[in-house]
Amino acid sequence: LKDHRHWVRSVKFRADGLKLLCGSADHTAKLFDTCTGTCERTFQGHSASVYAAVFTAPEGLRVLTASFDGTLRLWDATSGSELLVLDGHTRGVTCCAVHGECAVSSSFDTSLRTWRLPSM
Repeated sequence: LKDHRHWVRSVKFRADGLKLLCGSADHTAKLFDTCTGTCERTFQGHSASVYAAVFTAPEGLRVLTASFDGTLRLWDATSGSELLVLDGHTRGVTCCAVHGECAVSSSFDTSLRTWRLPSM
């Protein structure tokens, strides 16, 4: 799979294994079809490396990205539209995890933050 312009920092399969989500130092996250290797979607809006990218639910309808720009962004996986920017860390965000409507992020500012994601 080649579509990023810089090194890849994060890789996650969708629960069914048919899609792969990658976060990169090129400031984007990309969604790949694992059968064809085709890049189906590019999530673009961060101003620094994307350290983490995760699906917010097993069906993979939304994506959450965490970036060194200090923000997390929620995306519609089907359209690629940005749905929400979560801003609160004072330094780069290094990791994120989602369970239901709850997201947790960690940062170089040494904090963990919890976020409530909007329901679908």
